[in-house]
Amino acid sequence: MTIDITIIPDAATLGIAPNVQSFTSTLNAFQQFRELPGSRWFGAFTWSSRQGIDAKILKGQFTSLNGPLGTFRISPPDNESLGTFLGSGVVNGASQTGTVLVTSGWTANQATLGHSGDYIEINNELKMLTEDASSDGSGNATFNFAPAIRKSPADSSSVITSNPMLTARLVGDAPIWALSAPVIHAFSIECSEVV
Repeated sequence: MTIDITIIPDAATLGIAPNVQSFTSTLNAFQQFRELPGSRWFGAFTWSSRQGIDAKILKGQFTSLNGPLGTFRISPPDNESLGTFLGSGVVNGASQTGTVLVTSGWTANQATLGHSGDYIEINNELKMLTEDASSDGSGNATFNFAPAIRKSPADSSSVITSNPMLTARLVGDAPIWALSAPVIHAFSIECSEVV
């Protein structure tokens, strides 16, 4: 079961945990690093001073997750694009992997189609642009982002730029909430992206 949490958190901490293997030589202390598949988002979300229907909805949603068994989708609270993202962008070509995605279907000649730090969603995976992207005269654009694609998106599948979401699960047991008079709730959860 996957639920959408649409009540915007008051605070969040988000980061990408790279899956990197390292080796340090015992002979000369030379270090080697290798990136492996499976880098993922992790973080925490906090809702404070919630009453009434918001508190009831959040309690019900968190309880329904059954700890780390259930998954949820949530949009980063800082999801405010600086890029224009005009058009209906789609993946342009099958079998794309890595941290670069070739797309088409955008409005032509957008100087800042996507801005570094903007979020996009492809194939149910949240990505953050690491460079500005522009569209050419034919509406094609190439995005550079992190973390790397884990499952290659289908050709012509949508690039979601409006309300992109992270798919995650709770870290540890089911969350508990704080309750203070007069029936004011506070919630905090830790999560890790589903990989």
